[in-house]
Amino acid sequence: TATGGHLRPETIDALESFRAEILDGTTVVDPTPSELPPPQRPFLLDLATGGRTPLPDGLIGGIDDWVSPDESRIAFGKCCSDDDAITVAGIADIDARALRPPGGNNQYAAAWSPDGTRLVYQEHDGAALSKLFVEDLATGEKSQILDVHLTDDSWWWLAPSFSPNGQQVIYQRQRASSVNEGFDVWSVSVAGGTPRLVVPDATSPMYFPDGGTIAVVDPAPSDVYGLGISIVAADGSRRGLVTAEEAVWTPSLSPDGKRIAYVGGSSIRIVDVATGESTVVADGLTVEWLGDDRLVIVPG
Repeated sequence: TATGGHLRPETIDALESFRAEILDGTTVVDPTPSELPPPQRPFLLDLATGGRTPLPDGLIGGIDDWVSPDESRIAFGKCCSDDDAITVAGIADIDARALRPPGGNNQYAAAWSPDGTRLVYQEHDGAALSKLFVEDLATGEKSQILDVHLTDDSWWWLAPSFSPNGQQVIYQRQRASSVNEGFDVWSVSVAGGTPRLVVPDATSPMYFPDGGTIAVVDPAPSDVYGLGISIVAADGSRRGLVTAEEAVWTPSLSPDGKRIAYVGGSSIRIVDVATGESTVVADGLTVEWLGDDRLVIVPG
């Protein structure tokens, strides 16, 4: 089964090596719960004060957290096991609800619609097919808007997100069956239909509030993880915003469009869109904005 998502390449290699050792009998796993490392608790980082507030226990276990536009809910997922599903929970009152994919599939990479009524997310069968769905959270009705056929060497994480008007979904995909073939950014209507190429040589796309400008990660030649972040204008012109000291992943645009938070190595960094100045604010695995002045961080 192919692996992928937001895990670092060295982490994926270690997991695959460990899995191989288990299968050939050279490693014995003691499943005693007391000996397992405790799950990491996501926390809120106040950028003005530096204060850290742990999120409730019910939100432990996610590899990614996506905050709703009204800042009251989180959609979180985990990676990579046999029962990965997107869970929606209130930040204050929890009241968690798993979306639950059909048997044999997993769910990843949820993103909220601008009005907070829908999620777009990816269902992956663990092998050769990934699909994008849009789900109405009030009714549970979901519609498939895209399917992507893969090979064992494909990087399957599509990183979808809505356009500001809620009518398009932007996502990343490989040009061919190997990571070495490169990545492009595409768009598809929430009603489905024929996708269109939006930005070549790019991953992890995010629309700015104006609906025309897009922030993307500049991918490395043979890796989905990036070398930097660029801003692409509506006319297709592209300017580099930041060159990474370490590989870039999980970028997140502040609601006001003024700053981008991202992970570089094991550090959470913020880059100012106007000046390109980048600052380290914490250590962590993933990051998401809660308003314009706080971050939700999943520790590494």
